[in-house]
This record gives sequence, structure tokens and C-alpha cells, in this order.
Amino acid sequence: MTFRQKLIILGIMIQILYFHYFNTDLSTNNKIWVDRLYSGTAEKIAALDDGISKPFDVVIVSSGGSGTTSFIDAIEQCPNLLINKKKNHDGLKHLPYPIKLPLLLKKVIFVYHDPIHSSLSLFRRSFARYQALQLTGGRCNLPEHWNIEQYATLHRDLFQYKRQFYKWIFNQRSYPVMFIDFQTIPSYLHEIAEFVGIKNYISCLEFHVKSTTTHYNISDTTHQSLQTIYAIYIEELHRLPDIFILPKNEISL
Repeated sequence: MTFRQKLIILGIMIQILYFHYFNTDLSTNNKIWVDRLYSGTAEKIAALDDGISKPFDVVIVSSGGSGTTSFIDAIEQCPNLLINKKKNHDGLKHLPYPIKLPLLLKKVIFVYHDPIHSSLSLFRRSFARYQALQLTGGRCNLPEHWNIEQYATLHRDLFQYKRQFYKWIFNQRSYPVMFIDFQTIPSYLHEIAEFVGIKNYISCLEFHVKSTTTHYNISDTTHQSLQTIYAIYIEELHRLPDIFILPKNEISL
């Protein structure tokens, strides 16, 4: 990463520091997070932490609606690699922020994506409420049967994508985290392989981004409303490098 790119990231961080909630290290008290997390995730993680004999080589995390399942599928093709479950049976795929389980996690890849595309994908597959509950620790007020048009009328982000992303940047971690834009994954397979430690198996690692623009049919009004909700976050993401790594135990660049 160049010095200029580091300055850009640092500038974005400074812009959001006044949001005290983003700068609060909730990972210092995992019980608060565990008590609130949705759909048995706390129990899954506790069971893993109690019984694991070997840490995951890498854990893939995202906010959902960003092709995480297909990315895990691709990495799973490499032999002798322990990775989290693509169907999230272990509760690690959509962690709201870094957890302090050094015996469980060695490295994390955080996949981020355009929040509008993520929202469209989640609503199209009827995962919206479930995903919002995971990302907010059960505090979501999204009605179960709402569609994307109804959601857009709220003019606020109930998924809290930005909150999750910046908690992964700011909160202290005992493992390195690679951040990568989903759309650019095919261009950085060698960097991913080096980070994970599978350079010798790079030939096994193939990934293609599928176009999703034809899957969604929403009105101009709905699209404009979604743009209003996510405009600032999208602008911040566009100013970031496509890929960067934060070392363990560091909370800033």
C-alpha cells in the first residue's frame, strides 16, 4: 500500500471518529455481544472455542449479499485448508466486529461490497431480516415481510453496513485482516493466496464475479432512495484501495 493510500484511509477514519459508537471497542466485552447475537451464533462460537484443536487457517467475513459463499467455495478447493463454513453453521461468516478468540482465528479476510447491491441481493433472496439481525446483534427493527421498496422509504441503514466495516477497522484484533472489494477479487488472487499461505496451490484458486445488474427490477424512486441512504458510505469505499491489510493488534494505519 502506498503512502498516499494510507493517508486516504487515515483521512476517512478521522472523519468518522466523532461517531463514538464506531470508536467503542465492544470486543473487550464479548459477553455483551454473545448475549445479543441472533439465531444461536453465540452457542456455535462457544462450542468451537471450547472444542477446537486447530485454528482456522482463514475466516471469511462479510456483511452479506457480497458473494461470500462463492468466495468460500473457491478457497475450499485448495487442499489442507481449514476455513469457516459457507452456510455459516459455525457463526463466523457475518461477525459484526472482531472477536477475541486467538485460538480460533489466525487470519481473516473481510469482503466488502457496494451496500446497495448487497441490500438488493438480500431482499431478492428473502434473507434481509435474518441478515440485519446478525449484523446488529438482534437489535434490528426490519419487519419480516418487507420488500426493498418498503425498506428504501425508511431512508436509513437498518443493516448497519458502515458500522460493521469500521468496527473491523478500528477495534483491536489478535489476528491480521485483509480487506478486499468483492468486485476486485479476481484481480488479486495471488495476493489472497500469499496472505492465506496457499501460494503453492494458486492454480486451484479460481474466482469469477457474476454480473447481478439484470436480477433487480426496482423503480427509479427506490434506487434514488437507496442512493440517499448509502451515498456517504459508498463514497468512502470508493476512496479506499481495492485491497489492504491491517496487522494484528493495530487499530489504525
